Amino acid sequence: MSDFKNKTAPNLLFFIGVIMMVIGGTMALSSSIKLAFFKDSPQHIITKESCRYEFKPLDEKEVERTEEEVERCFKEKKEVELFRFQNAKKQNVVEGLSSFFVGLILVLLFRRKKK
Repeated sequence: MSDFKNKTAPNLLFFIGVIMMVIGGTMALSSSIKLAFFKDSPQHIITKESCRYEFKPLDEKEVERTEEEVERCFKEKKEVELFRFQNAKKQNVVEGLSSFFVGLILVLLFRRKKK
């Protein structure tokens, strides 16, 4: 048990710290690059057809929107999707940085010291 406690556990925690730093750094870097270079979300496709009709309860008839209303609806949906995309990437940056710093703390605490 003493050998595990004195040698194996610190080495294992050091290795886990390095892995956390690599994953966290990669995650933060890739999300930052996506935020910088992508102006809109590549994951979700928004079409004007989704704005064409104003959906009502079952007992009422659907109303077709005018071209102006369709454009306004389309623009609003695009803005909402862009906001969602940017927030998701910002959350990924924060999670990546926190993982990086926790890993850095583990690496600094359990690094091998030369005798």
